[in-house]
Amino acid sequence: MDLINSIYKKCVAVFGDIKCFPYPLYLVYDPTDYFVTTEDYEFFSSNLVKGDIILRTYDHYLDSSIIPGFYSHAALYIGDGELVHSCGHTGVSKISPFEFAKCDGLAIVRPKVGYAAINRACKYVLNQLGKQYDYWFNYDNEETYCCTELIYWAYENILSTKPIMLKKFFGLAKQEVIAPDAYLIDDKCELIWESSYCKKNRGV
Repeated sequence: MDLINSIYKKCVAVFGDIKCFPYPLYLVYDPTDYFVTTEDYEFFSSNLVKGDIILRTYDHYLDSSIIPGFYSHAALYIGDGELVHSCGHTGVSKISPFEFAKCDGLAIVRPKVGYAAINRACKYVLNQLGKQYDYWFNYDNEETYCCTELIYWAYENILSTKPIMLKKFFGLAKQEVIAPDAYLIDDKCELIWESSYCKKNRGV
């Protein structure tokens, strides 16, 4: 069972580094070119506010095709040039805006909450540093975290976003998840900015 879990976790992590082009079908592993421009990054890095939820996406990446919505990853900006996120390679960890922006699209979502709630959220994610990634997307505990699960618990009972039931494995199973896009429509959040690629391709 441990071997199966290990193989499963490695497969999930590798999915995040594979691009899939359907016509004609071919795969690219770990490409280095991104659609976030210099102008995008300059605006992004100079307009971050403590407590912001940062979303990102990749064009044609395999994990983007299985995560509902346009965006596929989320992080929390804790101030002083640092974000905290959870991903398969590192678990819960800090990342700089520069490293996080190595992607194809970015968005800044700002919770419309007070300083106390923001400070609580930032303190919460810092206390989870080093915890493992939640490959099973189990939102019922605080022992492991996927990216949106970390933000969900950080802003617990403050934001409106809650896990919803989605079908997976061709409808054979169901899973409660929060897609990163959910924060775009949370009535207690405001979309502040999207990068040029997102404005062109998100279809809103």
